[in-house]
Amino acid sequence: MSALDLSAPASATAYRPNRADMRRHLEWLAEPVCCASPDLRVEIAWADPETGPNRAKTFQLEKLSDAVQFAAWINSKGCNVYVGATLKRADTPAKGRTRAEHAALATCLPVDVDGDFETGARKLGTVAKPQLLVLTGRTPEPRGQHDFATYGSKKAARQDNEAAYFRQSFDLNHNEPTSACLLV
Repeated sequence: MSALDLSAPASATAYRPNRADMRRHLEWLAEPVCCASPDLRVEIAWADPETGPNRAKTFQLEKLSDAVQFAAWINSKGCNVYVGATLKRADTPAKGRTRAEHAALATCLPVDVDGDFETGARKLGTVAKPQLLVLTGRTPEPRGQHDFATYGSKKAARQDNEAAYFRQSFDLNHNEPTSACLLV
């Protein structure tokens, strides 16, 4: 079995938010600036599966544990959970969706692949190697996000040389319980 098994069945009974991997995901986003700018914020947005993310909260980088606990809780209630692609300024409101003027910086460039995730991953891999793959759903076919770090990192370099590992991460569609996060 490969590390990212796209053929694995999605079973509603197997669904549980994985807090450890949610934290790993947020730490990966925050790593380049968390010590120098702990007052920056990360956005956790959510919605029921039939709508887009219309509600959100932001959390200071020094309070990633709170962000993870909240994301896991709201996800377990049947909501889709989304992580903002950019870190937010310190003065960003704690509640409500963020806007462009709240963006502080991007520590990664996310590329969404909504169709034929496996082929998209192969094609992107010929141009650049993503440091994070997130499988966000399996129905009607696998789809996800390829994240490219915008910074140099000892951690990212070390991960490039290690065997990749497979973990469950944010379940972006509650009806598709086997989302995955792969650091490569």
